[in-house]
Amino acid sequence: MSSAKKQQLDVKTQATIATIQRFRMTGKIHNEIAMAASAYSKQLLKLVEAERAFMDAVGRLGTHQAGDLGEGFMSVSSYVNLEFSKHEVLARSLQDDVANHILRTLKSDDGEMDQFESDYKKQRSITKANIEKAEALSKKAAKKGQAALQQSIADLGDRIKDGEQMKSDKLRQAILIERKKQCNLLNSLNIFACNSLSYHSEASTKVSSLADQTKGLALAAQKIPEKVEEVVASQTRTFVAVQGGGDSYGSDPYGSNDPYATNDPYGSGAGSSYSSGYDDYDYGGSSGGGYSAASSGNYGGSSYSSSGFGTATALYDYAGEASGDLPFYAGETITLTAADDGSGWLSGSLNGASGIFPASYVQIQ
Repeated sequence: MSSAKKQQLDVKTQATIATIQRFRMTGKIHNEIAMAASAYSKQLLKLVEAERAFMDAVGRLGTHQAGDLGEGFMSVSSYVNLEFSKHEVLARSLQDDVANHILRTLKSDDGEMDQFESDYKKQRSITKANIEKAEALSKKAAKKGQAALQQSIADLGDRIKDGEQMKSDKLRQAILIERKKQCNLLNSLNIFACNSLSYHSEASTKVSSLADQTKGLALAAQKIPEKVEEVVASQTRTFVAVQGGGDSYGSDPYGSNDPYATNDPYGSGAGSSYSSGYDDYDYGGSSGGGYSAASSGNYGGSSYSSSGFGTATALYDYAGEASGDLPFYAGETITLTAADDGSGWLSGSLNGASGIFPASYVQIQ
């Protein structure tokens, strides 16, 4: 359309045509938004995978770390779990509420505007033809007298009014078609925004609580939890062999066959030497030195199990980390099958199973 012809158009017609053109242009932008939202959704889902891996790793550390530190790691894991669950919601909202909505409505919206534009052009042509016809009749009516002229002028005025009303109605219809399309998209974006706001509000509360908890734990590296401190400071004695006679701790469970007594069954040397005769030591306790593995006794007023190494009470649950570990639950009593060698790991048996476990998880009786 030339600029000269465009200037001849009235304001309403120009506004209607501008609305149609703007609708076409923004339709392309809507399509760009749909593609961007879909790409954004895919990136969020990739982030969810990374968050899930992070959460699993932190959670595993929490299960292997007892006490307050384990609880701290599990709290972090639960926050990450909230993160990726919310990101999944946002990813679905982007894809379903934004991208898919645009793609679903794009064709129907364009079809509605196409139909409007076609009807609008037809109506303009009809209106223009009616006005031109009325003008021609008014010119001829002048020859027929004053009454015919006045009637023809009135008819022309009616046709012009009809044309103005048509322009107003069509402009209003075009604006409403455009607004419906844009408002529907805004509603979809608002749903996404509300989901995002809900996520951030919940996450903010969770993070604030988590930050206070983890900050306190992070600054407590030199502080042992009260329950663990009780174990550390405990005076409970584990069963160990004591060189010398049995009179310091009450009755001697070894009797006269004490391998650490002066009458050394390992050889003819002093009581502290056992280099000779070591391989001949009878663990069965049938005769000679040693003590019976099937017997139990009282050592300084403390009982010990038939294994000779005592028992231990589990302070925490231990699931086991590798083959050969002994799993147990807090409160269970474990029979020790070897003395504490200072490595931080103990050997024991429970419910017919045997294996090793961390010494820090139990209290030796």
